Parts: sequence; C-alpha cells; structure tokens
Amino acid sequence: MNKTTIHLPAILNPISRRKDKSCKLSLDTRELNHEEILTLMSLEGSEMWICLAPNQEDLQVPDEPAEVDEKSPSERLRSVLFVWYKQEVDAGKFVGLFETFKREKMEKIIEGVKSKLLEKYGLVVTQPLEVVDGKNVLSTYVIDVDTKEGQLEESRILLPDIQDPQKMGSAITYYRRYALQSLFLLRAEDDDAQSAKPKAKSDGKTHLETSDNPFE
Repeated sequence: MNKTTIHLPAILNPISRRKDKSCKLSLDTRELNHEEILTLMSLEGSEMWICLAPNQEDLQVPDEPAEVDEKSPSERLRSVLFVWYKQEVDAGKFVGLFETFKREKMEKIIEGVKSKLLEKYGLVVTQPLEVVDGKNVLSTYVIDVDTKEGQLEESRILLPDIQDPQKMGSAITYYRRYALQSLFLLRAEDDDAQSAKPKAKSDGKTHLETSDNPFE
C-alpha cells in the first residue's frame, strides 16, 4: 500500500441526495490501524476516485484525474433559488425572469435579517439611496433604539453608473447585502459579482468608497 492509495472493506450508508443532484456519501469501516488512519487523514480534502464494488467484483480505476466541481454556498443558494423559481413558474405563481425572482427573494432575506436585529438586539438598520457630491450612494445606518447612544455605525458605497433598471436593481441588492456582511462581520460569499470588491468600513465614521462595475 503506498501513501496515496488505500483499500478498505466498508459498508455504504444511506445516500444523502442534494437539490443540485450531487450526493453526500457516508461509509463505515472496520477498526483501522495507525497507518490506515494516517493515510486517510493525508487524503482529506483531496479530489479522488472512489471505487465501490460488492465482494468478489473486480475494481478498475479510471486513468484520468478525478475532478469534483464543488460549488460554494452562494452557488448552492442560487441553484436552490432557481429550482424554486421553476416550481413557482410552473405553478403559475410567478411570471418573470429568474433574476427578478432572485432579487425579490434576496430582498426578503435582507429584510428578515434586519427584523431579527431589531427584535433580538434592538438595532434598526436603514439602507436609503442618497446623493453625495452629486453621486448616487447606498448608505447603511445602524441605530440602537434601546439606549441613548442613537446611531452606532454608518457606511456608504458609491453605486455604479448603470442605465439598465434590471441590472441596477441587482447591483443595489448586492451592495445592501455586502454592507450588512461588512458591518456585522458576516461571512461573505460573492455570487452576484465575482470581481466586485467594495470596501464598506465599520469604524463609526462615514466612508465613500468606489468599486468596479461588475454588472455591465
């Protein structure tokens, strides 16, 4: 047995199927020795071929490299939203483009986050569109309604110059979500704009940052 190959008898547990048609597999092995455990640990996170066969069956490993097109959480979210979109369209509950459906659902998620912040922490978050020095910006204000401290945080992001209302709507939704992620240190998964890197700061001061336009 070499350092990158291991053969083990195992029992395949019930398969967990995902909405994107991938599967999560779980295997139970016999008691392993120290060398086998180290070999498995060295393979963690690696792309590989898994050959499953009942006893007495011959195993053949493909010659080409194994490649798993692993999706990010944001890509999985987009896939789930698309399945939901198709179901709503087929049922006659929604008429329109997927991007419109996605934007509406993401806006509801954003509003849900804001309502939870108010309910649990007494924080009000407003995100108005404003004009600063003749330029359109998305402002985000965090206000503590339970104390006398009032406004706690504020940030501003310069919006891209987009003429298409559909694309502008997607841009505003993206930057609203990004501002919340930045202010509350939430994990960011960039799905709407692979190249967008706005820099909303959360140090209690007002900042006006520019960013590339990823929506044209």
